[in-house]
Amino acid sequence: MAHLNATTNLDRLQQRIDDQQTQRHQLMAEQAQLQDRLRQVREVEWYVHPEIAPGYRGRLDDIVQAVEQGAAEYQWLPPLDVQAAQVPPLTTDEAERLWLLVTQHGPGILDARIQYCPDPAMLPDPTEVSRRITELHVAEEAVGREPVTPLAHELADLGDERLIVLEALLDRAQQALQRVGLSADPDSWQADAWSTRALQDGIAQRWQQLWDSIRNASQRAQQTHDEIAAASFLEVEIPRLSESEEKELLIAGRNLEQHVLRTGRLNTRWPRPAVVKQARFLLEQCRVEGMAPAGREHITAVVRHLEMRAHARTLRGRWAGVGSAVGQDTAELMTSKLLDRAVVLDAIDTCVEVIRQVHATLLADGIPTPVTTPEQWRDVRRATAQARQLLHIRTATQRFQELLKSLPPPHPQGVDELQRAADAVAARDAQAYAQAVDALAAAYQREADRRETGKLFECLAEAHPELAKDFAGDPLAVHWRSRFAVLPQAWAWRQAQDFLDTHLLQGREEQLEGELTQIQARLHDLVEQLVCDRAALHCVSRMTTKHKQALAAYASAVANAGQGTTEYGKRHQRHARSAMQTAQGAVPAWIMPLNRVAETISPEPDSFDVVIVDEASQVGLDGLLLLWLAPRIIVVGDDRQCAPFYSGSKHDRITQIFDERMAGLEPWQREGFDPKSNLYELLQSRFTEVIRLTEHFRCMPEIIKWSSMQFYPDNQLVLLRQHGSDRLPPLKVVHVPEGHCEGRRDKLINRPEAEAVVNELHRLTQDPTYADRSIGVIILRHGDQTRLVQNLVDQRIDVSATRTPQHPGRHTRAVPGRPARRHPPVDGRRRSQRHRRDRPEP
Repeated sequence: MAHLNATTNLDRLQQRIDDQQTQRHQLMAEQAQLQDRLRQVREVEWYVHPEIAPGYRGRLDDIVQAVEQGAAEYQWLPPLDVQAAQVPPLTTDEAERLWLLVTQHGPGILDARIQYCPDPAMLPDPTEVSRRITELHVAEEAVGREPVTPLAHELADLGDERLIVLEALLDRAQQALQRVGLSADPDSWQADAWSTRALQDGIAQRWQQLWDSIRNASQRAQQTHDEIAAASFLEVEIPRLSESEEKELLIAGRNLEQHVLRTGRLNTRWPRPAVVKQARFLLEQCRVEGMAPAGREHITAVVRHLEMRAHARTLRGRWAGVGSAVGQDTAELMTSKLLDRAVVLDAIDTCVEVIRQVHATLLADGIPTPVTTPEQWRDVRRATAQARQLLHIRTATQRFQELLKSLPPPHPQGVDELQRAADAVAARDAQAYAQAVDALAAAYQREADRRETGKLFECLAEAHPELAKDFAGDPLAVHWRSRFAVLPQAWAWRQAQDFLDTHLLQGREEQLEGELTQIQARLHDLVEQLVCDRAALHCVSRMTTKHKQALAAYASAVANAGQGTTEYGKRHQRHARSAMQTAQGAVPAWIMPLNRVAETISPEPDSFDVVIVDEASQVGLDGLLLLWLAPRIIVVGDDRQCAPFYSGSKHDRITQIFDERMAGLEPWQREGFDPKSNLYELLQSRFTEVIRLTEHFRCMPEIIKWSSMQFYPDNQLVLLRQHGSDRLPPLKVVHVPEGHCEGRRDKLINRPEAEAVVNELHRLTQDPTYADRSIGVIILRHGDQTRLVQNLVDQRIDVSATRTPQHPGRHTRAVPGRPARRHPPVDGRRRSQRHRRDRPEP
């Protein structure tokens, strides 16, 4: 038990029990089915059969008439398989669908080779494919035939984010020039225009001091112009003077303006200040709104116009220094032209600054491209545009490649339409792709019909191969439609016909009996194993650690105790008895001989709930200790069986001791306490209620009948075991009329009887029905008769030709002192020891 617990996995054991239970139910169902079929065969003429097939039931003659009536209409259906289902594999609609599909697509649709065809919905939409192809064509055409510069590739490699930064700078430069009417394309710049020179000098960073002087003068002129525009006097008249005279007049006017600003008034009376005298020409010859300057505001207006004329002369000279002369126009017109140039120069400065930022950006991105000439600036602009176009191409190509990847991959068993769609996309032919998708939709429906046809035909072939073979041979024959329309009726008719063929078949009863015997044998073995596994599960699951330890200690102590005759043996017996007190609760039932009970079980009252004593007629009075171990006891025995053999010589002394120790009992009550008494006999006299067992399981009917008549005439034994017709004769009496004895005691022999026995043995060894079986010979006398029979056997029977040790047979009789073999062993025994040796126990 300890080993069982250590090697048992409860989960696997429970799973095995569940599987065995399932198998048991299946076998029981098969057994019930076979029993019912066997009963039908045996009661074939008058048994009312349940529905064996739709529309076929009743007595056998009723079923025969129904089958004969449908023979003309349904006999086209070949016989069904033994394991065929109750209903046909295809319904009427499914069978008609199979016929329609074959008719529509031809017999080739029954070909098992189904081509791979994806659902057209899985493919890209033709509109999307057309849009992607157009997008790619437009992007490629935008590049044109002009070769793409290496700078464009480098810019495109920077990616969209960096290219956007560069494009924003280019856009700023373009907008700055366009606001003043200039083109951003260097090829459009006029070679003789001052703006072209300003751009060239700015890009190359030349003559910047000269251009800075123009910028500064322009700023001062613009400031003075703004002051004039802000004044309330719109018209100021200044006489035409030379350049030197205007300079003197401007100085005198500025001094007068400061004087008036400081004193707060203009004093033109005598005595006039010197500053007024110096500005006499300004006060007398200049006019503001047609009048001579009479106050601070008038003087300021004149001074500002004089300053504006001075700024114009300065700017004209500086523009002349850069090679751009200004015409000899009126002062106002020249001033306007010079200020207009200042606006254009500011836009050029903005463009130049942006160009420098572009150069810095390129350097920061690892592109050392110089931008110091208009040609280089033009190359940067064109490379940026080409880079954007390259990115468009790359994006369109990437999207197109994703479109290609979304197509189902090539398949060795794919339909041709799938390859046509892939080729159309690869060739960028949107129209061809749309046509291929339409063709693929038709192919998908065709392959779907092929798969449906294959499934329907496969179901038909699995359930009825012959019918499927007939249909595949000529599927376009017109009669199949009408046949498939009545397939359920034909199927039921064929089942009924097969039922009649089976039940009217010769030897059907013997066949069913053989199958039933096999099922019962399997069920017997399975139930036996199931009981063992359930018992093991129950035992192991309730076993504690202390139980396991006690069981291991008990097994070790019993193994070491031996016969228990030595001091150490007795010590181990005590240890075993101690371990048993704990281990006893681990095992639901203990099976052991009486001597082991006395050695290992402590003599405690009610140690067990129930004690069962088997073969109680073979147990002496020492078995009385069992009454002490449980409150209930079941005694199984046979009062006709031989009692224990007592060969002691102190019978009188034992009787005397019983009389002395049991003086309080009546003499008749002391009658059962005798050395020759047995436990069954003793308890039968005290407990008169006896349950008589009359069912027998082992012996042949002839043997058990003889035992019943010889020993139990009032309680005949009932044999439960059924035996087949192939059994051997169980009992045979052979009389030897010429037999006679010679000699005395151990020398006594009966030669005719010995020769008759050996002759019979020789005949049996030659009989094929006794092949692979062993034979035993029992002689009731020891001595020369035994040796005589053995010698005759050695002389008459070839041991090497008859020995089959690997097949001991079912009726082997073990003979003490000799191995079981086909060569008949001989055993001589005393008559007193043979009584009831082979009689069954009630």
